Amino acid sequence: MVRQEFDKFMKGGQVHHHAADTGTAAKAKLVRDVKEKAVLNPFQSTYTIAEPLVTEVERVPNQRPIDYPGRIRNRRRQQGRPNHPKTLDFQLDMEHVPTEFELADIEIGNRRHLLFFTKRQMDLLKKSLLVFCGCHL
Repeated sequence: MVRQEFDKFMKGGQVHHHAADTGTAAKAKLVRDVKEKAVLNPFQSTYTIAEPLVTEVERVPNQRPIDYPGRIRNRRRQQGRPNHPKTLDFQLDMEHVPTEFELADIEIGNRRHLLFFTKRQMDLLKKSLLVFCGCHL
């Protein structure tokens, strides 16, 4: 340990008892790569992004668990997401909905139903003779 008093540095009273953290550059590069790829693929799971990158990096002492880069990126992604609505009269931000989805916003009484569907799903539904719906009351 080193102790500093103003501009004077002195040896401290405690001995350093653990090995230096090796592989810091490799770990930092891994986290950076996961963050960059996750920004480019906002709708892909960060764990599926991180897993091949983690397996490509050579093993280093004190390596973080495989899910760690995914957790870092998910935390960062969460900051960019809108807050959960408190009431049913919220505005839906279509920027966060993939472009291939269409939206039906249906209000029945005091309930609101948001239906997301693709054109292909709607075509299949139109051709169906029998439709089963799941319902939660």
